[in-house]
Amino acid sequence: MKRLHTLIDLTDCDVLDIGAGTGRSAMGAAEKAKRVFAVDYYESVVLFGKSQLQQTHTTNVHYINGNRDHLPLPKNSVDVVINAWAELNPEEAYRTLKPNGYLIQLGAVPNALCGELTSQLAPDFPWLPKDCAPLEVFEPGYPDTYCTADSSIWNGIPITGSINILQFTYVADYKNYSEAAAITGRLYGPKAKRYFMTRKQSTFSWRLQIIMGQVSK
Repeated sequence: MKRLHTLIDLTDCDVLDIGAGTGRSAMGAAEKAKRVFAVDYYESVVLFGKSQLQQTHTTNVHYINGNRDHLPLPKNSVDVVINAWAELNPEEAYRTLKPNGYLIQLGAVPNALCGELTSQLAPDFPWLPKDCAPLEVFEPGYPDTYCTADSSIWNGIPITGSINILQFTYVADYKNYSEAAAITGRLYGPKAKRYFMTRKQSTFSWRLQIIMGQVSK
């Protein structure tokens, strides 16, 4: 979200966060946005998100229990749609956007879905690509890359101009290697846990991307 703020000014924008989860992306957007509508399918997640808002005294984020295929917002009602690490229905997102609104996806690059663990886990998880990102892209300081793509990346919804893609390396530091091992072990299993325990490594490196396009209506 910090990198997103360098690409687009959300000041005075109404933002819809689809698949908002526990609220990190929604609250990140709320630092600049006028209002953020945080939609998630799971009621327990929505309740947790609301409790986080109370603790942080965030007043411009509004959690809504809803389905990405039937978003509980009117058409042409928001300036920006963001989708961080969640599945997206492009047509439904397009419906909610105002003319010339922005559709933005945030997550890992396709051949590094599990960060620096991707090549380690690929033999065990059929859904991971076999052509994994080279290890050097996870090194701190590896250069950013900018590229463009045509609108077919969002299943052909009308886009003004090209889609812009920023890829960059991000290193999460859990301060303690046991914490890093415990978290990744819960996510990906014992092989991931051993990876961090053996190396006594507290950092977890990712190659992330921001995909952004302006819709045409």
